[in-house]
Amino acid sequence: MRNTALNCWSRRAHSLAAAVLLVLVATAAPVTSSLAAQADAAYYKLHPDFVVNLSGAGSRHFLLATVQVMTHDPVVIEQIKLHSPALRDALLMLLSGQAYDSVDTPENRKKLQQDALAALNSVMERETGSASLEGLYFTNFVIE
Repeated sequence: MRNTALNCWSRRAHSLAAAVLLVLVATAAPVTSSLAAQADAAYYKLHPDFVVNLSGAGSRHFLLATVQVMTHDPVVIEQIKLHSPALRDALLMLLSGQAYDSVDTPENRKKLQQDALAALNSVMERETGSASLEGLYFTNFVIE
């Protein structure tokens, strides 16, 4: 009788261990896939570089900027290519409306970077239904 009870308990313990292992494996899969998605950032350089006159009465300053955008969705890269004219227009309007003193410090450039991302996501929202750009980077920024 004692051996029968022990065998029954052993089978239940194995079943319980298998169930716990199955739950752990099932819940670990989404974490692994989300980490993989985060690791697959895709960058796209908007061609050609942006050159604009800075605004202001009698201003003779200009801005040269190289801009790259980032997403984790490869489909978005194709959408960026398709809507490149509208994206460039929005960015040109934003950049050419800047005064010299609004882009001359790192803090001001950070604000401009955030405004530029918002402007491009506004275009993406209008054209594709999704504000899918996750980052915008000035990889070259010269004011003269």
